[in-house]
Amino acid sequence: MTLTMGGASQTYRVGDRCDVPAEAVHSARMGPQGCRYLIGEE
Repeated sequence: MTLTMGGASQTYRVGDRCDVPAEAVHSARMGPQGCRYLIGEE
C-alpha cells in the first residue's frame, strides 16, 4: 500500500505501521494483489 499525505508518498509492506492524523487529507493505492489492513481507534 502506498499512502500519500501532504504531498509525500510512502510505501508500506507487511508488518509496517502507518498513522494518519484525524481529518488528514490522504489517499492510498494498493498493489495488484490488494491488501488487508487493521484500523484501530480509541
